[in-house]
Amino acid sequence: MNIRNLKKKLVTLGLIGAMTVGCLSGCGSAGGSAKSSSGPKKNADGLTEVTFISPTPLESFDYLSMYVGIKMGYFKDEGLEVKMVEQTGTDDMKMLASGQADFGYPSPGVMFSCIDSGITNVKAVLNYDVVQIFGIAVNKKSGIKDIKDLKGKKIALASDSWSSLMAPILTDGGLSADDVEYVNYGDGRFEAVGSNEVPALATWYAEYSQLVGQGYDLDYINGNDYAPQVSNALCTSDDMIKNHPEIVTKFINAFTKASYFCYLNPEAAADITLRQCPNLDIDWAGAVGAAKGDVCQFFGYTEDDQKSYISNGIGKFDMQMCQNAADNLYSSGAIKSKYKAEDYYTNDFAKDYDWTEDDVKKDAEAYTCTSKQYKAAN
Repeated sequence: MNIRNLKKKLVTLGLIGAMTVGCLSGCGSAGGSAKSSSGPKKNADGLTEVTFISPTPLESFDYLSMYVGIKMGYFKDEGLEVKMVEQTGTDDMKMLASGQADFGYPSPGVMFSCIDSGITNVKAVLNYDVVQIFGIAVNKKSGIKDIKDLKGKKIALASDSWSSLMAPILTDGGLSADDVEYVNYGDGRFEAVGSNEVPALATWYAEYSQLVGQGYDLDYINGNDYAPQVSNALCTSDDMIKNHPEIVTKFINAFTKASYFCYLNPEAAADITLRQCPNLDIDWAGAVGAAKGDVCQFFGYTEDDQKSYISNGIGKFDMQMCQNAADNLYSSGAIKSKYKAEDYYTNDFAKDYDWTEDDVKKDAEAYTCTSKQYKAAN
């Protein structure tokens, strides 16, 4: 099967990946520029302008909650106009720390690597990818059932750097990097695993779910079963928390509301994303698969985990899972120093959102899908 790739750069989200997620007023060209460090300002409509920094192309299902928040008016309801800045590389944390951007969505690897280099004016204020999102998809014909079955086997990567993401998963599964053969297939890795040319694929859960939706016959070895930890989190600066805590609260209010909408109606979230990003080259089944995979990353892999997470408060960190992320980075050699998670993760804002579940349910139930992909499938 020849799956047409999403028109986005496939980048990592986990331990040392540079992926962050941005919010924008529409998909298309990257555009935008970093604001000055003088703090948020009001626009002509009286909305407070805040900047969300992203180092990756924005036409992606990794932005699911952002697109929903924009489309459904949740950010505007909070008096916010969210601007996008696309900044290649890992400068997102530097821009947050310097006040050139207000919010970002870095992986633990990016966050702690910057902290390790002395950029400490940053804090994670909301749990977003609540689990280890990375794992290994395997062709069902391969006979691979768990990590130990990978010994002597090839694993397809999008780039050589992805081997570092697999390191803690393999280690906790009883293998080392020397026990497997990494092969960089780039954008051709889907077809390589689909044809069983190579039996295993380094991936993340939402991408795996997308591939299953598009017809690939794959099983999944979940990295969270071997190296449990949080992944990307919503971050801002200590200065923003000190000087504009009300803006942090407003942003989180809209963000969590949009995330809950995705949980209630992932099909609607997929439709919104497709409409926001008309250049995404994917069919309806793949789009819904990606959206449902994102929901699992946002809320947990099982229905019970998701309900428990929601009842405890959307966005609250499990500090042990945060500590696991820092410890995994240190043990793998990605950072030089040990860190206490509570110094850089906070639950002070997760409890402050004031929307009601019933209001979001009404929005989710009332939404009508209209994307061309939905119409083609229905």
